[in-house]
Amino acid sequence: MKLNLLLTLLLISSLSLFGQTKDYNIRLVNSTFLPQENLKNPDQAFYQNSVPDFLLLQFYDVPNTAARTTLEECGITLGDYIPNYAYVAKIDKGLNVNDLIDLGVRSIVQLDERFKYSPDIFQKRYPEEAIEGDKIRLL
Repeated sequence: MKLNLLLTLLLISSLSLFGQTKDYNIRLVNSTFLPQENLKNPDQAFYQNSVPDFLLLQFYDVPNTAARTTLEECGITLGDYIPNYAYVAKIDKGLNVNDLIDLGVRSIVQLDERFKYSPDIFQKRYPEEAIEGDKIRLL
């Protein structure tokens, strides 16, 4: 009986391990969000004409050395890692969406105030001594 119970528990725990899905939520100090997979129907004009210098690239898996080398050959340098599976990337050339898909990129996200501001500024919690009328003085 104990053996049956042990085997049943072992089977259930092993099935739950195989059924786990990857967590693609981006965890920032100011927010957590799930980027959409946006390379399957990309806005080609954005990727070819007005690419910002820095973007967030989220991958399906952490890129290996060969993928990083290919990215650099495409003019993309990976910087800081952001959980989960994402990097701030410096873009030196236009983006070729097909290359990104081949390299396992899941999503491209423009960097906005969630990435840039401290939690106090993002949540508009200013020190009293910094408020002068309707303006905020930098200290």
